[in-house]
Amino acid sequence: MHRYNTTNVFKPKSLFLSGLALVAGYAIISFPSSVSAMTNNNMNSGNASQKYVADIDPLNKSNVDGKAEFVQKGNTLAVTINATGLEPGVHPQHIHGKELADAECPTGAADVNNDGFISVLEGAPAYGPIKINLTNPQTAFGTPPVAGLFAEFAGTPDNANFPTAGADGKIHFMQTYTFDSSEVAQAAFKSLTPLNAQHVVLHGGTAPLGVDADAFAALGAPRPEGYNPQELSYDALLPVGCGQIEKHSEARSGNTPAQHNNAPVKHNNNNAPVHQNSANKTDRVANELANAKSDLNKGLGMATMTVSSSQSNQSVRTSTVEFTTLSNQLANDFGMMTQNAMNSYHANVMSGMNKDEARNHLVNVLASSKDHHINKLYEARNQLIDQYNRNGNVSERDHFLNTFDMTVNSYSHSMEKVKNQL
Repeated sequence: MHRYNTTNVFKPKSLFLSGLALVAGYAIISFPSSVSAMTNNNMNSGNASQKYVADIDPLNKSNVDGKAEFVQKGNTLAVTINATGLEPGVHPQHIHGKELADAECPTGAADVNNDGFISVLEGAPAYGPIKINLTNPQTAFGTPPVAGLFAEFAGTPDNANFPTAGADGKIHFMQTYTFDSSEVAQAAFKSLTPLNAQHVVLHGGTAPLGVDADAFAALGAPRPEGYNPQELSYDALLPVGCGQIEKHSEARSGNTPAQHNNAPVKHNNNNAPVHQNSANKTDRVANELANAKSDLNKGLGMATMTVSSSQSNQSVRTSTVEFTTLSNQLANDFGMMTQNAMNSYHANVMSGMNKDEARNHLVNVLASSKDHHINKLYEARNQLIDQYNRNGNVSERDHFLNTFDMTVNSYSHSMEKVKNQL
């Protein structure tokens, strides 16, 4: 099977590009849509069932929020996905994974060209190749037409079999996949083990035409010569949601079992153990906050891009610079407040303070700081809009409004996700 090297920086060239037909579910060839029963089981023995879940978090400033459930029993894998916040259109979805490491959801660092979006090319090194296409009806397992960024026996889906979101932005997807005793089905089944090392990824959202230009070119649909790469269009390749698949008993529901390791254990006044992984939690939260801040800054930069590159008068340009300066200062102030709050949380836990009390204090600080930050951003937004209106910059105003609202809504959603993890 193809070895997936996660240490390379992927370029939009050669073999990497040639495999994109299955990375986001775009393909031309279809296989038969039924697979017969399988006798052996590598994920679970006998008729006992094992449940897995995944919380689907947003990527690329989307508003996607969802839950996936996987129930494996014998030779079947039942999948249910409920998601909201999707744009109307087809949404390719897959289970992704890597051979030599656990899959991951890409962070802001995956945006190697700093265009403000994680393209399908940039996201693949984190969550790995496609292991199974989540279509209805089932896609038959078989060797894809081109090997590269997907498992050897993933098969080729029909795009029409992926779910489509309507105006309400929701999808409700249910399908049971059956694995027979053939070599291809056995290989596909084995590639999914362990299931909690894999991730589920949803695709499809609005992005500038240049984001996935190389990917579309590899699929035989290159952008026309002279196209504007900044023009927005629906991009069915764009990753918009990602979730780690976890065993039900270990999911992010508050039922996560205690970590057992050799680290020393402290006790608080209630004689309850306080594990030394609180630093890991605050480090993870700090990283996610930094990613959210980076996405916010990039999005606000895109919001003012039209003004920066246009022939707007000096007063509009000055107001735009003032907005950018203020938004950056607000982001820095917010970062300092939240970092101080997390340092306080960590110190309180390590000193033996009741963990729930320390966590509640941190959550309250994050919530109030976020609300203050967003309120100040909207005040700055309204001042800039007034300047646009006074000078008749209608197109710049509308571009700014749409991009600002999308960016800040995504930022607010990301902050809620971070807070809820605590």
